[in-house]
Amino acid sequence: MNRATLAEYAGFYCRLMDSSTGYMDQFRFTISRVEQWAGRELFIDELSEQLINGYLAHTRELLSGTTRVSRRNMLVRLWRHAAVQGAPRGGYRQSSQTGRH
Repeated sequence: MNRATLAEYAGFYCRLMDSSTGYMDQFRFTISRVEQWAGRELFIDELSEQLINGYLAHTRELLSGTTRVSRRNMLVRLWRHAAVQGAPRGGYRQSSQTGRH
């Protein structure tokens, strides 16, 4: 399977979890801001503690604590799910687990 961008993986994750449109929009917005900070499109296998912490350090003076925590949680949620799915080695696979966010 091809490498998934953060946006592609977030879409996959939100569909898998039967997430609301609003929740999907929050993921898209967060990813767009992280990629704007990084200066390029990012792939799910690039998501790391260093990347997340770098982005959060950058936003320390720009965003409220609540917003920073929310964005951190979204990124960590994707990172953890991708790790379970094996995505850090490239791509992703379907899971039988579902949930609603």
